[in-house]
Amino acid sequence: MSQAAASDVDSAAPPAAKVGLFTLTSMVVGSMVGAGVFSLPGRFAEETGVAGAPIAWAIAGTGMLTLAFVFQSLAVRRPDLDAGVYAYARGLFVMARREQGRRLFSPGEPVVLAVSVTGAAVGLLALVAGWISL
Repeated sequence: MSQAAASDVDSAAPPAAKVGLFTLTSMVVGSMVGAGVFSLPGRFAEETGVAGAPIAWAIAGTGMLTLAFVFQSLAVRRPDLDAGVYAYARGLFVMARREQGRRLFSPGEPVVLAVSVTGAAVGLLALVAGWISL
């Protein structure tokens, strides 16, 4: 290949994609969470012994089966709601408000929601950062 043809190929190549700060941060956090998920079973086995894992699997399996039955029941009772958990919660909330004859939100409710979500986020951040422990 001649040098002129090689330079044409290089100039036709698209510019390299750049990874932004948000994307890079998300990748690091995802890697940390993923590594923690895979180390958790070993730590759990050390703490509980041989009988801990089957008991935990039975409890988790029972909970998941119960949750599946709940969603099956909701799907049968309200086939018009098809957007999952959000649709069921919103439908119940709106229905309860209509029965009470009230507006969808009273003036103080968004403030309470904002404070609750902020508190939960700060608590989660403190837990992840190691400032508090369970």
